[in-house]
Amino acid sequence: MRILYFTQGFSPHDERFLTALASTGHEILFLRLVTDSPASLPETVREVFLPGVTLDLQKRNYTVIARKLEVLLRELK
Repeated sequence: MRILYFTQGFSPHDERFLTALASTGHEILFLRLVTDSPASLPETVREVFLPGVTLDLQKRNYTVIARKLEVLLRELK
């Protein structure tokens, strides 16, 4: 099974949750909207990115982000 963990940033909670997911034997993908700092990910977790998404997460940008997410999800299938 492939699991996409999607979050706004990267917090200690995200790190703990991803560590637990990594131990399941499933393929774990990690996507975050804000990539302002490096993430300490378990070896088996692969980070994926939404190209062109910046820190400007205003409501007016949600439709653009949603379209980019649709494209990414199709690519990951």
